[in-house]
Amino acid sequence: MHVEVYVLSRTSTHLTLVVPPTAIELAEASYAAAVTDYLRKKKSKLQHGSLLECVAKAPGLASAAQPLGVVAKEAGGTARNAYIQAKALELLLAHVRTLATTASTPTAPAPQATPASAASSTPRAPSAAGALKPQMKAISSALVAAVAGVGMKAEHQVDALKAAVGIVEAIKRLHPSSKLGEVMGPERINLVAKAVSTVRDLGTPDRVGAQLSRLSQVLSITDLLAKTQPDPALRAKISKARAQQAEAKQQQQQQQQQQKGQKGKEQGKKQQGAGKGKGGKQDGNKMQSKGKQGGRTKQDEKVGKEQTGGKVSKKQEREDLAAKQDVNAAKKPRKA
Repeated sequence: MHVEVYVLSRTSTHLTLVVPPTAIELAEASYAAAVTDYLRKKKSKLQHGSLLECVAKAPGLASAAQPLGVVAKEAGGTARNAYIQAKALELLLAHVRTLATTASTPTAPAPQATPASAASSTPRAPSAAGALKPQMKAISSALVAAVAGVGMKAEHQVDALKAAVGIVEAIKRLHPSSKLGEVMGPERINLVAKAVSTVRDLGTPDRVGAQLSRLSQVLSITDLLAKTQPDPALRAKISKARAQQAEAKQQQQQQQQQQKGQKGKEQGKKQQGAGKGKGGKQDGNKMQSKGKQGGRTKQDEKVGKEQTGGKVSKKQEREDLAAKQDVNAAKKPRKA
C-alpha cells in the first residue's frame, strides 16, 4: 500500500501544492551537511571514516549532486589545508568508485508509475555517468592538485595520487566504449600532463614518483609527457610551498632543541642543589668529629691508651705523678 501525502501552502492569491521531501532527499541533505562540515569547518568533530562508511552503506548518496559537488570542489584545491585536500580526494574516490560499481550492477526494472504518482513524484536520479559529467571540471582540477601536492607531506601526496589513480580507473569503467580524452576533455588531460612534467622537473621522492608513473599510465599520457613543457606558474607555486615547508620544519627542529636545552639546564640545577646539600652535611659531620677530638684531655688519652692496651712513656708518667702531688698538696689544710 502506497500513501502519498501532500501539503497545501496558501499565499495571498492562490494555493500551491507542496510535495514533502522523501526519505532519500532527507538523507542526501543530511549527508551533504556532514560533508560540508567536515571539509570546511576547522572545529568539525566528524571523522573521515564515518563519511566513507555512509557512502559504502548507502550507495545512493554517491550520485547526490550537492555532496558530490562539494567533495569534487574541495579536492580540486579549495580545501582549507593540504591534509583535508588529500582526504577530499579519498572521499571523491569513494563516490566515483561507488558510481562505477552501481552502474555495472544489474538492477530490477522500475515499477510503472500511475498518472497521479507521476505528476507528484520527484525527478529521477541521474545515471552514474550523468551524475559525474557536471563535476568533470572539478575532478580534473583534483587530479592536478594531487599531482602538484602543494603543501602536502610526502605520505599525504602518495595517498592523494593513489586516490587519483583510482578515480581515473573508475571513470574509464563508467565509459568503457569512450576514450578518456572524449570524457574528460583534451585540454584537461593536457593540464594534468603539464603538472606531471613540472613536478618531475622539480624532483620528487621515489614513492611519489612511482605513483606519478602509475597515474601517467592510467591516463595514457606517457607519449604526451615527452613533448610537454613544465608550467612556469605551477613551478613557482610548488617551489614557494616547498620553501615554506622547509622553513617550518627548521623552526620546529630549533624549538625542539631549545626545549631539550632548557630541560637539561633545569636538571643540572636540580642536581647541583642536591650536591650542595650533601656537601654541607658532610662538612658538618667533619667539624663535629674534629670538635670531639679537640675536646679530649691528656688524661683521657692516657685512659684511652690504657684501656686499649697502649704504652705510656716514663716522662709522661713523671709528669702525671707530679700533677697528682700538686693536687694533693693543695687539698691538705694548712697548720695555723
